[in-house]
Amino acid sequence: YEMGTRAPLAIRWPGKIKAGKKVSDYITLGHLAPTFLEIAGIEVPDDMRFTSIMDVLLSRRSGKIRSDLDAVYTSIETHCGRYPMRAVQTGEYLYIKNYEPERPINQCKKYWETAAGYSPTWVEINRLDKSDPIYQRVDGKRPSEELYYLPEDPFQLNNLAADPDYSEALEYMRNRLVNEQIETQDPRYLGTYKEVFYPGKE
Repeated sequence: YEMGTRAPLAIRWPGKIKAGKKVSDYITLGHLAPTFLEIAGIEVPDDMRFTSIMDVLLSRRSGKIRSDLDAVYTSIETHCGRYPMRAVQTGEYLYIKNYEPERPINQCKKYWETAAGYSPTWVEINRLDKSDPIYQRVDGKRPSEELYYLPEDPFQLNNLAADPDYSEALEYMRNRLVNEQIETQDPRYLGTYKEVFYPGKE
């Protein structure tokens, strides 16, 4: 989700980068290595998948600089348990594919109860019924697919994946993610993933 993946990027390069410029291109850590190599005058290896963003840095314009930097792809495998998720985000939509939707959302609960001292959640304090949507957000299970319209839902609370009005957007975002997974040979998509971090554990 955006709260866990979005981070600010501030770059200062006196005499090179225009002060006060704000760029809306989607840039990830993968873009930094080829950029640093280009700055140092070192040839960027052909097998580096990401490109340098020197043109973005040196542009005098603010806003959108490059049309190809219109999406970002994120993933997670483990965090207090297994959370195999893949996502693609554009300026309008966030699409998430959950590869093990039967797993509970709150897998960290046992950790906090045993390792870090337990603090009851708002859901428990208010004794919400399991059918309550808020309860499901905290202690339910993730759906197979999630789609959020970010301009109207910045905190990703309203999953539109099952809404027929957003079927075209769902298909478009799903295909963007699949194309990325094919290009990167994602073992989750290919069905070749093998448990590494917690063998034999749930």
